[in-house]
Amino acid sequence: MADRSLLPLAASAAIGATALAYLLVWPSDGTGAGAASTLLDPLAEDLATAGAALTVPEPASRLRAQSPGGRLAEGLYAIGAARLRVRLTDGQDATALADAERTRVLALFEEHQAPYPGALSTSLRCPEALRPAALPDLPAARFALRLFANERLAYGGCADDLLRYRASYGAFVDAAGERLIRVEYFDLRDAADVGAELLRSFRWNR
Repeated sequence: MADRSLLPLAASAAIGATALAYLLVWPSDGTGAGAASTLLDPLAEDLATAGAALTVPEPASRLRAQSPGGRLAEGLYAIGAARLRVRLTDGQDATALADAERTRVLALFEEHQAPYPGALSTSLRCPEALRPAALPDLPAARFALRLFANERLAYGGCADDLLRYRASYGAFVDAAGERLIRVEYFDLRDAADVGAELLRSFRWNR
């Protein structure tokens, strides 16, 4: 028969091992930094090559990524049912590029001529509830928008029943104005809204 005095020690060891495994995969400070987490978490690993970090609600898995020369250019990640898209552009005027991107996205929702003759109206306008809205309290972002996307993660649709995701879109320019990272978090529309908090956690590491 096992010595009962050893049972609490065994239980403590098991709990400790479980906690250690969790810390190795997902650090408790939420930074995504550190040798073990960088090796085991693909999002943290990829962002580190671009000199950035981001805190997400749960561990991410890489769906696809392009990293020419070992540096992230574009990646798509699954975070539970949500999706996260990251794109890096450098070597250009990052501020001008971010402003042009904002203009391009907003232009998708401008009123335009209907493709068919209508007795009531000759133009189409997206319902106000589905139009892009600025996300407040994100001073680190060049721009931050809340909008909606279809199942292919595309913007510009105004048919409510085809819009699967609520998207939080932030563009971040580094201090030198030479790097632009665009972060797009797509969560199911009926899920808890954590997009603004996720964008707020973005930071440059170098």
